[in-house]
Amino acid sequence: MEIITLLLVLVLTRFTIRGFFNTEWRGKAQEKIDSIKKRRVFWNLVNGFDGSVFDIDWIFTIYLDHNRVRNAPLFSVLTEEDRKIRDLIKDKGMTYDLVGENVKVLNKAIEEREEIIRDLIDKRSLTYTNAEIKKAFSEDQIGEQYEKFVSIYFDLLPDRGPMPEEHKRIWKELEDKSVFPVGSLKHSTSDEYNLTEIWEARKRLSTVVGGFEYTSEDKQVDSPTIFFLKKAQVNIGKVVANLLCEDVINEKVEDTKTRGILKNTLKEWEQLHMLRWCIQDFSVVAWMGTSGFQRFIWRVVESISSSEL
Repeated sequence: MEIITLLLVLVLTRFTIRGFFNTEWRGKAQEKIDSIKKRRVFWNLVNGFDGSVFDIDWIFTIYLDHNRVRNAPLFSVLTEEDRKIRDLIKDKGMTYDLVGENVKVLNKAIEEREEIIRDLIDKRSLTYTNAEIKKAFSEDQIGEQYEKFVSIYFDLLPDRGPMPEEHKRIWKELEDKSVFPVGSLKHSTSDEYNLTEIWEARKRLSTVVGGFEYTSEDKQVDSPTIFFLKKAQVNIGKVVANLLCEDVINEKVEDTKTRGILKNTLKEWEQLHMLRWCIQDFSVVAWMGTSGFQRFIWRVVESISSSEL
């Protein structure tokens, strides 16, 4: 045991001396120290601490902005869905491949929810005009980032601009020959969007707005900006979910049940993205390219460091 302790002391001493003379090494070391802190914060929030238990919305909120912990409830009542989503991920330590396992689990769960959502909205015949969708978004003014992303969201909806008469004539001929589905021309030139189009624009938004998280030098923007970028996406997701799950007069009983399942699945889809954002943010970049031995040394550093949030 004494020999192992001596070896660890020697290795840590080498790390320390190297840091005094190598600016680049100090920068990379700071990255890993920050990663250790972020990882600890995240798993403290997931597992609970000081008698507090947080649902996924609060895990996501506090992780992105620690100052908001003072606004969090001392004890969150976790729903069955919250527990189900939380139980998907496990603390895998700082081994890059194992962190990747958590991301793979979340990606698979997201794909499963997307398939369920796609099947459920196919059973609903709701449509919305452009004006109705804009009204839904205007009822939730969250700030500059939200308004910017709403504008991008509308750009991702299918173009419903006017079509030249010659194009309409050709399209109608193709409909008559069953090349295009009957009614597709009317749909493409109307001001209405079906639920699939509304949902697909929400999915594409997650990919498109990722570029806002980095500066022109490919460096991630500051934490407060990240918080508002992510929360803007979540708030847009809530508006989209309300549109997809809108109640309908004289709706059949089975459709009411479908709407309830759809609402829960959309919430799970958003929550899974929240967890994936957190895990990818604190884990991937800092530990890529490190050896198992290097990660072991940093885990020793973590184990002897403070365990505060």
